[in-house]
Amino acid sequence: MNFLRHRSTRLMLPSLAIAALLALATSALPASAATARPGATKSCTIPVFFGLHGMKEGPGGGGIGGPGISTLSPELSSFDNDQNAISGAVLIYPVSYTVVYPTGESIATTLFPALSSGEDALQNDILSYSKGCSLSEDKIALVGYSMGAWVINKWITDHPTEWGLIRAVVLYGDPCRASGKDEGLARYLGSYGCMPAKDYPYPLPGGTTAVPFGMQSWSAYRDPVSGWGWGGNESAQVKAAYDCNNPKTCTHLDYTGSTAIRDGAQFVVSQLVG
Repeated sequence: MNFLRHRSTRLMLPSLAIAALLALATSALPASAATARPGATKSCTIPVFFGLHGMKEGPGGGGIGGPGISTLSPELSSFDNDQNAISGAVLIYPVSYTVVYPTGESIATTLFPALSSGEDALQNDILSYSKGCSLSEDKIALVGYSMGAWVINKWITDHPTEWGLIRAVVLYGDPCRASGKDEGLARYLGSYGCMPAKDYPYPLPGGTTAVPFGMQSWSAYRDPVSGWGWGGNESAQVKAAYDCNNPKTCTHLDYTGSTAIRDGAQFVVSQLVG
């Protein structure tokens, strides 16, 4: 499968688009045993990546349209396996936030509250994990898949004062992705929670704001959620997202075990461990 890496090197709305985002779901796998815990003295001196799951994935309670899920997203589990094989020095910290299921409810009672839940959980976990450490000691990366990538976009947009705590960011199947005419599904929802398209991913040449960490955004070709290869054909892209329920036919569900996961893991290890 082809993957496109969109990176930086410096350290209302269509109802079908809403339904398409809500219809994306995969199963989950057990969490890694090497899981970091927040609040320990000088915990941030230990390299860690904070992982944020996609829809109908865990960990997270308070499900919207279904139950919470305690097990780990398969994409995050795959990333953890690869980074452990490369180094073994980086721990995983799965961020627990609201699980979203396909539902007929309005966007105001599904996606947006879940995004806020994820952002709040990420902010609290980062501050807890970095408590008692200086910026030079922090060794934190953020890794998000699908809705988890969207949550990270929102956190970056809303929390510039905490940017210095982060060493690396890796996004997969990001609904906020923007590259020329290719746009992720969140761009069809008013770009809520997304950084400006002209700056994606921070920073682009001519962008107004630069983050102090390296950032990668990976998209599979013809992923209808992140939009690579759709060339702005909104109706076809949204329909493909709505019909996305099989990894054999929808590339958005086929990141687990991919070269993109492995290469992103290598990037995080290089930024946190060297």
